[in-house]
Amino acid sequence: SRYAWEGSDGKDRTRRRVFGRDANDAFGLLRRMDEQGLAPNWRFCDTLMSYLITSKAHDVGDKAEELLARMEVRKALQQDKEFDDVNHQTYMFVLHCWKQSAKFRYPGAADRAYRLLRSMEIQSGLDSVSVEEFERLSDEEKTIVDAVYDRDLAPQCAAYNEVLLACGHVSLKDEQRHAMGIADEVYSNMLKRGVVPDSATYNYLLNCCHFLLPPQDKKRRRQLAMKYFDDALERQMDNDLVWKALGMMDSKLHHFYSTNRPSSSSSPTAATEEEEEGGESTALS
Repeated sequence: SRYAWEGSDGKDRTRRRVFGRDANDAFGLLRRMDEQGLAPNWRFCDTLMSYLITSKAHDVGDKAEELLARMEVRKALQQDKEFDDVNHQTYMFVLHCWKQSAKFRYPGAADRAYRLLRSMEIQSGLDSVSVEEFERLSDEEKTIVDAVYDRDLAPQCAAYNEVLLACGHVSLKDEQRHAMGIADEVYSNMLKRGVVPDSATYNYLLNCCHFLLPPQDKKRRRQLAMKYFDDALERQMDNDLVWKALGMMDSKLHHFYSTNRPSSSSSPTAATEEEEEGGESTALS
């Protein structure tokens, strides 16, 4: 990580003592700097981010986003050229922190991660000009788009996956259905923006179905699982982890796909409709 100090020599240990034993101590120092009218330099922010990435505090996402906002202000004011290094990777680390907050049951963590992802899409113009549309532009048109938007902030597959992971970690019961809605919207946006999913994307989506929707909501679980797994098959992204995630969520659905390939005249959708009409299905009953 570019936010981790390298080595474990005496100089490194001195830096850690100066900045405190953990992120809370470092943020306390940041507050005291505010009171004295002192602006932290890039090295301070860089080191503080390294603490946040490894922190197990439930509000780590909130702290990371606050730090990002401070760094963005310094970048916009152009007071310190070092802050030009605030980039896609910086945002990725903040998304990671929101994932950690979701894991530690911080209310609204998945929603905040999604809002940060949307900010990346908007600032980069990805919600206006998709990856495929940008590639079709002439060099002159690309120059114009680059002048208006920060295309370097355009979220890639890993950023969308990080938000899906945040959704999958939501364990607060009153937020789980909403988190599933976020996950589905993240996937839809991903496809609309021309960002290509990988096998991890489908693994995380199926895990969201498994952990966020209750077993009694079988119809909704199967509808989403079939949509994601059909896409994974079409894109040839159905690796062992994706199959395992499908089996964990619905063993009968896993059996159906194992015995009926897409080229077959049978389909899980047809089998589900047969169930709803009261008929028997050998695969999905």
